[in-house]
Amino acid sequence: MSFRRSFCFYVAVLLFLLTPAAQAEPFLKIELNEDLTFDLEVPDGGRLHALQAGFLRAGTVIPATRYEQLAVRTLEQGRRIELCWTSSTLPTMGIAFDVAANETTFSSWVEAGDTGINGLVPFLTERGTSKSMPDLFEAAERVYLNGYQSWAFSGWVALDREKARFDDPLRYQAWGNNNRHLSLDSHLSWWMFGVAGVGGKNPLFFGALSAQRWKTSFVSVYTKGSLRRLAVLNGSHGEPLQFGRVTSERLHLAWNSAATIDRYAQRLRPALALGETASYSGWNSWNSVATNVDEALVLANTRTLAGPLAGLGLKAVYIDDGWSKSWGDWLPNGKFPSGMDGLAASISAAGFTPGLWIAPFVVDRSSDVARQHPEWLLKDGKGNPIPYDMAPQLAALPASRYLLDVTVPEVRVFVTETFRRLWSWGYRIFKVDFLIGAAYEGVRSRPVTAIEAYREGLAAIREGLPEEAKIIACGAPLVPTVGWSQAMRIGPDIHHPSLPLLWSYLANAGRSTANLAPFHQRVFQNDPDTVLIRKPLSEDQARASLAFLALSGGIFVLGDDLTVLDEARLALLTESWVEKVRSYPGRLVALDRNHQVGKKVYNTFFQPILDRGRYSGVQPELWLRGDGDQRLLGVFNWGPRQRALTVPLDNLVEGCSATEILPVTGEGCVVEQNALVCHQRPSSAFLCELRCKKSSR
Repeated sequence: MSFRRSFCFYVAVLLFLLTPAAQAEPFLKIELNEDLTFDLEVPDGGRLHALQAGFLRAGTVIPATRYEQLAVRTLEQGRRIELCWTSSTLPTMGIAFDVAANETTFSSWVEAGDTGINGLVPFLTERGTSKSMPDLFEAAERVYLNGYQSWAFSGWVALDREKARFDDPLRYQAWGNNNRHLSLDSHLSWWMFGVAGVGGKNPLFFGALSAQRWKTSFVSVYTKGSLRRLAVLNGSHGEPLQFGRVTSERLHLAWNSAATIDRYAQRLRPALALGETASYSGWNSWNSVATNVDEALVLANTRTLAGPLAGLGLKAVYIDDGWSKSWGDWLPNGKFPSGMDGLAASISAAGFTPGLWIAPFVVDRSSDVARQHPEWLLKDGKGNPIPYDMAPQLAALPASRYLLDVTVPEVRVFVTETFRRLWSWGYRIFKVDFLIGAAYEGVRSRPVTAIEAYREGLAAIREGLPEEAKIIACGAPLVPTVGWSQAMRIGPDIHHPSLPLLWSYLANAGRSTANLAPFHQRVFQNDPDTVLIRKPLSEDQARASLAFLALSGGIFVLGDDLTVLDEARLALLTESWVEKVRSYPGRLVALDRNHQVGKKVYNTFFQPILDRGRYSGVQPELWLRGDGDQRLLGVFNWGPRQRALTVPLDNLVEGCSATEILPVTGEGCVVEQNALVCHQRPSSAFLCELRCKKSSR
């Protein structure tokens, strides 16, 4: 052992990171180990053993244990600690922690003199040997997993205590091309990751706070229920770094009371003004007619919004896919005789904001753009255009769509001019879809990472729009889009027009709506997809669909063809409770989100089909919204069977020992001894208002 290494080891055994006021209890304790790893101990939260950093070389992790020396120093009165690994044969590498109560932000760096380096591993842990405190991963019961883009799964999944997994993150290559690496396997998460013990005890929560250069993925290995390894990866296949010091994305780590998605959302808050949620509300064509939209249908639904449904106060009319000649040739087809500018003028004259769908980075193979400009297309290593594949299961089919390389200057001009033209037509809100197309890995005209290219593409869109333009991002990687769009789809499609309308798709969308509710009005205006109430949904299902989308507080957009809804369903939209719930103050909280733990990741496309319209997933059932001495409580039975549930009312309204119940909509729940006792029909909802009981004295 060198003197430097020995000195660091003996000093750091007693090294604490303290609060600014140097309180007696440290926020965090770091202890170095002989093998150049370190242990991290959190107050009342246990210990993480054998932590280290690393870097990616040709897709393989080179860990800190391969180094020769480790030095450490503290800065800013103990609020910052830096560790530095050196070697005679490896590039110098380090990691820095900035600490506050119950949380820290950290990032790693490497002196990239080796052109084979193509990413960083800012956090790598192996399950340690038995020590004085239990390893937090050894006691793990569940993990929080999040998909790569906005249609994907997000929720808690139980560690399988019967099966053993042998996935090795040290050889993992963090791609993320569309659906190829969504979290359909329980060892992978994107942008955020949580771990907790039995009943949610001793939680840890990680999240990426930036995405300037790389995608951030969390790859875990567990055996018979014990989490044995976690690697946080910044990097992608085939994207070598430039020379010089390269820093990872900033990462958030919180424990105990701060280890929640709420705290992460607060740290992720963008500078962009999000606007009022109500300004995005309206009607969208996709979930009723798909690409069969035409001018007559749009105007007929606009008249219904302005007439029978005027009391809802909806603001926008969105023309979704089906208006253009092709993907890539963004000019109107023959179904819009007044032109897209004429249609926008008619929508505006009716008192609504015109909204338009576009997928700017994906082009049809037969489009003029693809045929006339093959040099604009993203290529693979053999020079072939990379196809956009809707799902990995379909990758073997002939490609029908390709991707634009936004590093080509002419492509950026094309994208900018396209949006400038759409704005000139009179459209003011843009649903910008399939954004993942700009973030595929591939061979570009310049050596940038996929995320750097993605950010160039987003900038090209904004360059074509004035500051007041509103954007709803869809099919987008989460963190790289923060601060660019005011709104974001936060879950899977609520319906696929090529299939019958299935309750299982609507119920499935409720999971992400509940779990990602903390992002609403902090990071984005959450877009949970459209409200659907038409048959063949039962009356209970229609009411529950309307209830969960209204209670979510997110963007409220109708998705049925309003001109063919029967009178009873149209009347459901105008019931007084709908507007009351939509406009209720406060942010949604899913009371049981940390206790609804699925056995596996629910495949958001195929599983609803296999369910044959019935819902087999696990998701939050108790939704609470409001502030002050009033709350709205939603009790949802998502499944196909009648369900009994008792909800204690103590402390649901802050400071109240007794609560008054005012039913809002739905049936099956009554109050018994300060508890809500429910016997709910399948796929139904009960909403009620909770108020503090007034004293009779």
